[in-house]
Amino acid sequence: MKPVAAAGRYARALAEIAGEKDAQALAALAVEVDLLAATIGTDAALVRFFDSPTMGDREKQAAIATLAEQARLSDIARRFLTVVV
Repeated sequence: MKPVAAAGRYARALAEIAGEKDAQALAALAVEVDLLAATIGTDAALVRFFDSPTMGDREKQAAIATLAEQARLSDIARRFLTVVV
């Protein structure tokens, strides 16, 4: 599967979970996803950490929990990050 196709599928699934018909929930989730992209995508150390096959699931889950707590992410955004990492 091409990355663009996968991204589209994840985006549609996330929109369905957030509630396609609830514009406020969708907008709030979009802000959180943008924050995640800006935070993780611009930090080379975080990208290497999450991409590393030598890092175990426990370490990655702990990092996600810390990021989610510090960024005050919703449960949906935290779970989404867990899936894509």
